[in-house]
Amino acid sequence: MNLATRWWRWLVLTLVLLPWEVVKLVVARFFSRGMDTFYTKMLGSVMKEIGWSEADYAGSVYCIGYVRQWYRSRVLDIGKEAHRGDTAPNPNVISLTDRKLTKLLDFAREGRPLVINFGKFRDRADFIIVYIEEAHASDGWRFKNNYDINVHRSIDDRMKAAEELARLRPRCPVVVDTMENVANTAYGGLYERLYVVRDGMVEYEGERGPGGYKLAEVEGWLQEHC
Repeated sequence: MNLATRWWRWLVLTLVLLPWEVVKLVVARFFSRGMDTFYTKMLGSVMKEIGWSEADYAGSVYCIGYVRQWYRSRVLDIGKEAHRGDTAPNPNVISLTDRKLTKLLDFAREGRPLVINFGKFRDRADFIIVYIEEAHASDGWRFKNNYDINVHRSIDDRMKAAEELARLRPRCPVVVDTMENVANTAYGGLYERLYVVRDGMVEYEGERGPGGYKLAEVEGWLQEHC
């Protein structure tokens, strides 16, 4: 994406879409319970697969925390460096086991796809989870029945939160984004996202989650290309 296109998308986002989102927030929060309910049901249906229900989102869809994360995720999407067919960014990440700084693509092996998140096909591909900023911090856009994790204000906060994820025993390495958010910025990871990198090139670029977070697409890609 060239610089002019980035600026155009950013202007449309900031001057058109963001004000419209604020208008919807005001209407949903103060004038239309039905509108809030509609969006709660829509989000709830997306998140059912991982155990969250509409009740968990009730009253949280249109709040200041939601709008902040909505805007930030789209700014990251516009500015990300990772695009299908291009060279994959190789930002610094922090190992959860020894807290050493390393490069994300150091986890890739020649000729094998590296799925940046999680999946199957361990015999044909490698997998990694990159833990980034908290999308639903307890002191930000929070909702019910979630972990009690505040906005990360230090690398210790972020490492501690990532350790909560590691306790779930994912079957792949977990690394942690730096406090400069270099991995999140390079790949537009907020809220969540999936990529496949092979031999330094981005070969699959998922859409921004939760709606675009489609493990089945990655599985289909691996079946076709591995």
